[in-house]
Amino acid sequence: MGCSGGQLLKVIIINEDSAYLGDIIKLGNENSSTLGFLPRGAYLSYAARGQIIVVLGNDNSVIGYLLYNIKNRGMIVSISHLCVKQSHRRCGVGLSLVNELKKRTKDLYRGIRIHCRRDWEASKVWPKYGFTAKHEIPGRSRAGSTLTVWWFDHGHPDLFQLADEQRLKSKVKVVIDANVFFDLQDNIKATNKESLSLLADWLQEDIELCLTQEIYNEINRNPDCAERKRSRMFAESFVKVTSADDESQKVQQAMKRFFPSQLDEHDESDLRQLAIAIAANVQFFVTRDEHLLDRADEIYKCLNVQLMRPSDIVIQQDSLLRESEYQAYRLAGSFIESARVRSKQNTLLQNYFRAPQEETKGEFRDRLQYCLANPQSFQTEIVRGENTPIALISYNRQDKRILEIPLLRIAQGTLGPTLSRYLLLRAIANASKESRILTKVSDNYLSDGVIDALRENGFFCYNGTWIKANPHLIEQATEIARTLCTYGEHFPELKKYFHTISNLIHLAVSKKSTQVLLRVEKSIWSTKILDLDIPAFIVPIRPIWAMNLFDSKIARQDLFGSKPSLVFNVENVYYRSRRPEVIKAPARILWYVSKGEGGYQGIQSVKACSYIDEVIIDKPKSLFARFRRLGVYEWRDVFEVANNDLDREIMAFRFSNTELFDSPISLSDLRHIWIEESGRKFHLQTPRTISTRTFYRLYKLGNGII
Repeated sequence: MGCSGGQLLKVIIINEDSAYLGDIIKLGNENSSTLGFLPRGAYLSYAARGQIIVVLGNDNSVIGYLLYNIKNRGMIVSISHLCVKQSHRRCGVGLSLVNELKKRTKDLYRGIRIHCRRDWEASKVWPKYGFTAKHEIPGRSRAGSTLTVWWFDHGHPDLFQLADEQRLKSKVKVVIDANVFFDLQDNIKATNKESLSLLADWLQEDIELCLTQEIYNEINRNPDCAERKRSRMFAESFVKVTSADDESQKVQQAMKRFFPSQLDEHDESDLRQLAIAIAANVQFFVTRDEHLLDRADEIYKCLNVQLMRPSDIVIQQDSLLRESEYQAYRLAGSFIESARVRSKQNTLLQNYFRAPQEETKGEFRDRLQYCLANPQSFQTEIVRGENTPIALISYNRQDKRILEIPLLRIAQGTLGPTLSRYLLLRAIANASKESRILTKVSDNYLSDGVIDALRENGFFCYNGTWIKANPHLIEQATEIARTLCTYGEHFPELKKYFHTISNLIHLAVSKKSTQVLLRVEKSIWSTKILDLDIPAFIVPIRPIWAMNLFDSKIARQDLFGSKPSLVFNVENVYYRSRRPEVIKAPARILWYVSKGEGGYQGIQSVKACSYIDEVIIDKPKSLFARFRRLGVYEWRDVFEVANNDLDREIMAFRFSNTELFDSPISLSDLRHIWIEESGRKFHLQTPRTISTRTFYRLYKLGNGII
């Protein structure tokens, strides 16, 4: 059956329970030679998020679908599949799908992106859909294809475009084992379809498939000379990760308990390639080895590497990006302290923090000495982990409008990204509390990891320095936009920057776009937009969890303190029972620290506020696996929330940008305000919804604002 002039196209969005899902998967599999193979679990995941658009024909059969993904960091929509039945092509089905996607995303996102091979006929259609060819990247096909990156811009003034484009250049490194490598080399068949899903074009911009040099030993075992040559040529197209031999040898010794006592040559190769990956600080290792996958949790706890199936990479792509940037778990077991630098430490710090390729010893010494010689204006701190320097940071407070950071050095190691984000977030929070308008990082020798963290936190590079606005405003959106424009007059060189934020606020207000307004608020945190229409909650939390999640003052009262793994968290997760099911995302949250046990001081008060970014209800094992990267709870803690029932659904919500109050709100003040605002006595055992008015009254009180 072909298309006809009288055909009426019905466009719908499906969920994971849709009766059409089987037909969609079948259509995708029939076209996997061009789309790439996608496992069933990935379809279910997209459907559950409402990210599959379907076109039905006159007989209510599926004639096309569009599968897309949201990259929240860049506010970008990425098309993964656009598929139309052969019999209905050139009938407007594809255009209907793309137009529906445009309509659904135009107010909230920057634009839509699709990767398409240059040599495919389908690449000719994107200009007709309004897309432009932005650039090219190498594809992962064995033929050495080139991918054109097509872009449709929604036309919003974009504060974040430069930072996002630069940030998206950094990929997550994923090492694949020999079996997966050989799967990718072979033509499609039943045994390698799962691995071939890794070749999907839409994965290539975010994920870099890597090998270790051990792959050449595996190739060498093939008795066929022609096959060896073919495999070596294919291996040359991959990035190789390397590590110091002594480091990989140490890891091999630690790994042996996860392998059989008697190893054949293939086992030995498997052990070596995994050890090299771990020693090279790669966080993800892809394998189909069921023996290793069965012990993935143990290996993760011991060696901080995630073993995953190929299909897991496809399904969990977005969370992998977050996980690669944020590894708080790796701090477990370490002792962290921060203290002011003394002048006699100059030589020691030079050994750890001088940029060896570019900065002379004299330059580093002079830079540090200048900061130390002006203690009235400069505060210079060293951060240690297990008595080893891991970070050096200096704050310059000479200009009352700006918190400048002339020194920001992070020692090499796996904690670099996490530590960088923590120090920057702390600097922004301090600048905001001190009523400074800007935070500026002026160090000329920043590492790549620090630069990535700057971009992630919304900094912009201007004339060699990194700038971010962080005014502490609590006003209506239009008033904040007006104030930002006045900042542009105070800082003429940044006038365009402030006006762009202001214009974005006006656009969000005119479009009534809560998501865009929330994104702007977070970008100039800790500003609060009074007319941002998101829910607010007050949540009780026991002191033991407050100590571990955000409250350093309680932690100092405890013999053991908070978990070292949480010292640098910039986001976290809180588990609780599913009922009452009132918590939603996005939202604001006030934390009420209850009495609990232990006789802590400063309890029974509202001590902090955060953003709720995500709420998930699921069984305990699934939630623990999802949020383990944050390093907050052990499995036994999550299991206890579920009353030791593996099948009981519980709630987890991810929160970020926590502000500790300078003036915690006492129980007596809270009772008084509660009666005034609600006419009821204060009694809080479970999360409660509060009005926007109540939230801001408490927020201002906690910040000492009358």
